[in-house]
Amino acid sequence: MSKNWSLILFFSVILVACNNQTIKKPEINLGNPTSEETPARNDDVDVDIIEVEDSMDLENVLDTERFIHLLEAKGYMVIKPKLENGTPHTFFSVYPTSYEVDQKGIGIFEYKNEEDAKKDSKTISKDGGIIGNTIIDWIDKPNFYLKGKIIVSYIGSDSKLQKDLDGILGTSITN
Repeated sequence: MSKNWSLILFFSVILVACNNQTIKKPEINLGNPTSEETPARNDDVDVDIIEVEDSMDLENVLDTERFIHLLEAKGYMVIKPKLENGTPHTFFSVYPTSYEVDQKGIGIFEYKNEEDAKKDSKTISKDGGIIGNTIIDWIDKPNFYLKGKIIVSYIGSDSKLQKDLDGILGTSITN
């Protein structure tokens, strides 16, 4: 029994002795820079944070879904009414999707890219009375907007809606 205690005591002394020594690990350089080659880190560097607003440059991000979200964020009720059978009329190279914004009709023409939308928007006259080769006699004031890859039409004179459309889409193409 004293032999077992002697062995336990011996290993305990060895363990205590090893724990008090610092064992240096060998350094292996795998092509990574050493601390002497690496510039010191400066945690005191000022970093500017860029804030993105809803009014940021929407040219590359505004589509129908985002536009409707922005209208709803302004408190409008936007619904897509069930249309009768048939294809809606269009003056452009794409067909509109009709929506009601607080019971006022708008048409959204969404294009595959900004260039196509811009090309079609150039066919709208300043007063909105001519689109392409077609003369139109509107029942109310025509308001057309171009932003990113959508053209939005609103035929009406609700000043609050016009102001909010101007805020989201920019100034109307038509006067």
